[in-house]
Amino acid sequence: MFQQSNELDSLKKVYLESRTKDDSVVCEILAHLTEICDAEEILIYSIPYIRLSGKAVIKSTADQKKLFFLKHLSNALNNTGYYLNNHGQLERSLVFYNQAYFIQEHSKDKIGLANSANNLGYVHKDLGDIKRALNYFQQAVHLNQETGNKYNQAFALNNMGIICRYQEQLDDALKYYEQSALLFNEIK
Repeated sequence: MFQQSNELDSLKKVYLESRTKDDSVVCEILAHLTEICDAEEILIYSIPYIRLSGKAVIKSTADQKKLFFLKHLSNALNNTGYYLNNHGQLERSLVFYNQAYFIQEHSKDKIGLANSANNLGYVHKDLGDIKRALNYFQQAVHLNQETGNKYNQAFALNNMGIICRYQEQLDDALKYYEQSALLFNEIK
């Protein structure tokens, strides 16, 4: 905890000093800040992160640079969606998650897309749209399998098991829980 606090303080200092530097450096700093700050502070960093990465996408002429900033923009949108979701603003979080999903789909960012699909599944589950939630969790399972991310694949399978359990589809729930447990055991 102390080490993370020192890291956070150092990054805040570097961020404040680097605002006039290269956009890619500032995006990397903001990305890290949104990941390690208190959940209540996410918007402090994600809003300027969205603005900066969005402007940088527009300014970029090289395809690789544009992809770099698109990845950052989708990450910033996801982080903002996460904050809103945790504060009960489900409909607003969907706007940010859907924007991130759209960017990741068009930039072929399978890792980011898997994360967004899982986030969208959570929100739709909380909104009571079970069919859509299952669809997004299935996408997350498939994409995580493609990218070799067994940990997130296991979580998505577990989420599907939870939904099936609440729907009293106990055989399906058990199947998803078992698949999830097998993956978690492989990771150990």
